[in-house]
Amino acid sequence: MSTVDGTWNTEIISPMGPQTAVLELVTDGGTLTGTATQNGVPTELVDGKVDGNEVSFTASVSMPFPLELGFALTVDGDAISGTVTAGPFPPSSLTGVRA
Repeated sequence: MSTVDGTWNTEIISPMGPQTAVLELVTDGGTLTGTATQNGVPTELVDGKVDGNEVSFTASVSMPFPLELGFALTVDGDAISGTVTAGPFPPSSLTGVRA
């Protein structure tokens, strides 16, 4: 099991205000799978990659409008942080802790 694996309670500081999400991350070698759940709606992670304690993936959301989100995150013990890009918007910061 990788240090990345697990459930993460996160907050994204977006242009629409703070957004919370629960990330379920599972690694298998250099591949990352899992879900991002926001407001009770799970979304499958796509194109997940892991390199040591760094992960990247995309997720498509439909609320409040359809967007593809791109995540670039780093795990440091029981903390996770990084950036989220959402369509044409500037990158937003994400922070979180292991559940």
